[in-house]
Amino acid sequence: MTIQKYTIPQIKSNQAKQRKIYNDEFYFYRICNCCKFFDTKNKISMLYSLVRLSSKTTNDIYITEVNWPILDTAPYAPTGEKECVSEDEYSKYMIEYFKITKESKKVSKVFWHQLIATGYGLVDIRDNKIRKRKAFYKFKEMLQNENRNIKNNKRT
Repeated sequence: MTIQKYTIPQIKSNQAKQRKIYNDEFYFYRICNCCKFFDTKNKISMLYSLVRLSSKTTNDIYITEVNWPILDTAPYAPTGEKECVSEDEYSKYMIEYFKITKESKKVSKVFWHQLIATGYGLVDIRDNKIRKRKAFYKFKEMLQNENRNIKNNKRT
């Protein structure tokens, strides 16, 4: 596979090839993530450096609308099936993502998107039935552990 980098103007001016360009970019970042070249930790560090350069903003970083598209949820997943992950991978990536952001000490808030959404949420509502995914329970457990840690730190 040839890895090509595109600039935003190239993407905007090349509408016919836009889907392929985005797919190439996705694979570029996937390969780099495997190599830890531009992974979540490094993206946070870069963003934090940029934010600190500005005199017009605080150093608070809020990460919003984070999720992964889930396999076998077409047409509800926001991407093609190739980019989707299993529910087990979704749970694992979610926990790891929060761990990385917390350990960076550079991110003020992370907002998971979204609670109820068939293709990418913590809860699936196909066939008018509410089904809490494994990630829902992992998210709940993670929040409970965090609350316990906060309470324990206040006592000391």
